Amino acid sequence: MSKTNRTMTTVVSGTAAFSESEKKGKSIGFTPKTSGNKLLQGFNGNAYVITSPDGRFVVKIKKRDWRDTNVVKRMNHGCLTLTRDNAVLLTIKVFHPEENDVPRILINEAWEAAEAYRELTEN
Repeated sequence: MSKTNRTMTTVVSGTAAFSESEKKGKSIGFTPKTSGNKLLQGFNGNAYVITSPDGRFVVKIKKRDWRDTNVVKRMNHGCLTLTRDNAVLLTIKVFHPEENDVPRILINEAWEAAEAYRELTEN
């Protein structure tokens, strides 16, 4: 294991299996030669694999970059944003829903977001 420039590299020997199916898409399974060791922590998320000509492969986790979004309007319970793929995203979060009139909050936030989007597209 080596740590350089805040990067940690761990080399593990074993067998990798690549598979592809219509339903599940592409997947990679890895079986290390030494079992029972917790050498690596698992992760959940999107990743990409780089393969070299000699058969080695590197899995890189894609980090979501929230800076790629453009905030159109911040509201009391949510936010309206334009994403980097040019989609419109409305997020509403209500704490203690049993204490609030949630349907009224959702309607009011949606109307406020719609008005903000209309102003954005008219200018």
